Amino acid sequence: QEIQNNKVNFHKFIEIIRNFKPDLILTHSNHDKHRDHKVVFELTNEAVWKAKENIMPELGDQHNTSELWSFEILDPFSAPDIIVDISDVFENKIKAIDLHKSQLPILDNIKDYLKGISLVRGYQTGIKHGEAFKVLNSCPRVF
Repeated sequence: QEIQNNKVNFHKFIEIIRNFKPDLILTHSNHDKHRDHKVVFELTNEAVWKAKENIMPELGDQHNTSELWSFEILDPFSAPDIIVDISDVFENKIKAIDLHKSQLPILDNIKDYLKGISLVRGYQTGIKHGEAFKVLNSCPRVF
């Protein structure tokens, strides 16, 4: 609970984006209740936009990330834009959650919740397990 939206962190986010040059970035939702998740959303959202500008060359070469999506955790989206089929990797997701040992006592029955929401998202789209996202692109897509 100590992540801050400040100049140092903002520049780190820009530098990471410019160094890795991702086509897609996934971040927390701006509707998430957790304060750190909100700050990560704010930093990511602004850094994606700034990373493509011809400024701060000391942070790397400009990069335009074509897709920025937010994901849901405990606060489900009322109308997701995209649902990704995670049926084949759902068990890996549960194993990854098991690695966050500090969170398991705090988030009682989190694995049951994640299974439930993935089944709901799957049901909405005719698959077994789905994961929902909102599209946050700052620029329109070209088709």
